[in-house]
Amino acid sequence: IFDGNLGLYVASYDPTFPVTGLRVETGGPEDPWVSLSFRKYVDIHPGQTYQAPEVVWAFHLGDWHQGAHKYRAWFDTVVKQEIHPADLKDEIVLSPHYGFRRFDGIGYRFADIPAIAGRDRDEFGSHHFFIAGWNHMGFDSHYPNYNPDLELGTPLKLQKGVERVNESGGFVTFYINARIMDKYSEYVSTLGEKWMLRTTDQQPIFETYGPAETFVLCPSNPEWREHLEEFAIWMCQAYGARGIYYDQLGSATPYPCYSGHDHHPKTGTSGFNLGYIDLIERTTERLQAIRSDGFLMIENCGDVYSSKVWGSLAWNGEFYDEYFNLYKYTFPEQTLVNMVNPRGIADPVEQERVFNDDLARAFVLGSVFWVEGDAFQKRVGEAKQRSRMLEALHGALDVRRAVNSELNDAVFQDNLGLKVPPEVLGSRWDSVSPGEGLLLLVNPNLSAGDVTLSVGGSDFVELRIFGSKAKQWQAPTHVAAQDGKVVFAQPREAYCAVLWRTRKEG
Repeated sequence: IFDGNLGLYVASYDPTFPVTGLRVETGGPEDPWVSLSFRKYVDIHPGQTYQAPEVVWAFHLGDWHQGAHKYRAWFDTVVKQEIHPADLKDEIVLSPHYGFRRFDGIGYRFADIPAIAGRDRDEFGSHHFFIAGWNHMGFDSHYPNYNPDLELGTPLKLQKGVERVNESGGFVTFYINARIMDKYSEYVSTLGEKWMLRTTDQQPIFETYGPAETFVLCPSNPEWREHLEEFAIWMCQAYGARGIYYDQLGSATPYPCYSGHDHHPKTGTSGFNLGYIDLIERTTERLQAIRSDGFLMIENCGDVYSSKVWGSLAWNGEFYDEYFNLYKYTFPEQTLVNMVNPRGIADPVEQERVFNDDLARAFVLGSVFWVEGDAFQKRVGEAKQRSRMLEALHGALDVRRAVNSELNDAVFQDNLGLKVPPEVLGSRWDSVSPGEGLLLLVNPNLSAGDVTLSVGGSDFVELRIFGSKAKQWQAPTHVAAQDGKVVFAQPREAYCAVLWRTRKEG
């Protein structure tokens, strides 16, 4: 919590990762107070006692970055960041396709995969083909039956489609939902009863997604995890997948489970998180035994889960529930995948505004761009509006490609040591080489103004600029430093990158 002048850092330092809730209460604007507490779900049997691990409360002067450093210092003592295939750093676009089969019908078939992937590659330079809605009865239906839907084609047709993508220099990630079972699945009375997550009164937890009625399965049930793991391995072995995406794993609410089934690796009711950690670790190990460049993705981002997977889909949810700068600053080496599809907003002006905000955020965070080309045709009715939105997207991609190698060797600093004009969004990245780095700047209205960059004790700074309109590097310029800062004119580019390098006289 912070207001720019004073802040409060609150953290639970619990290396056992039980199901934990942050409880926040407030009286609102008319009665301005706030109460914070942690709720931990642990099993305490008669005669036993429980002592909670450390909880830290610290006041600071209003800069949340200080709290990020404190949390990361503790976190590194209990979880390490895994290393992922190096070539994935070069993939800045991911092309998702959910339209194979949904409740409203069939959009594509497996035989269409090569053509769709070809369009993604030609229009957006995308090599990463993400397929959802391929399973029995399609997206959000009949989970967890992760066999190919026969109306989309035979399993061999699916394998051939993936093979064509692989042969063209691309690769494929398969969607698997890792949380729920369809309420009307033919397996409810057998597998559902065995794997169900139950409340204290032995009832299921029902969840509805659009027309899909489902209930939650228990990730601490080893049989359910084995089901997910082995389907993931089958996607790789049989169909040629490189990546697996476990949907909802990092986004939906964790619960204690009071079912009578076996709970492992942690016995008792609070193994939800540890079960998913085990699933991630085992699936990754087995995938990479088949192909060393295999990887996992999950929905949304979380400190423990995302430390172990290549990509975290930071989806566009409620506006009040999104502040990915804090997460990226705390875990700069992790890969965020940000949605930049046009949202299904009826008002075209609002739709374009929100799209530009989503695109700008993905750009300054250095995220992978989640771009479904068909969404522009399906959701944006006015041709000129669609053209503007695509032009903005391509401009951002042009700049990102121009600096991607430098970005891969730099660390996200958020806006520390950077001041930009009011209408400009910017981020600072410091290179591993001292005195070097880059800025990512979004200037949607091409506003004038000054950029101020803190550079320490250098005499001057060399600047190189690549803009979305110019589409080329400008000649280097040199700016004298005063009092540890340089000031230069904000580039009149909607999207631009500024490489900077400090210099001493002589």
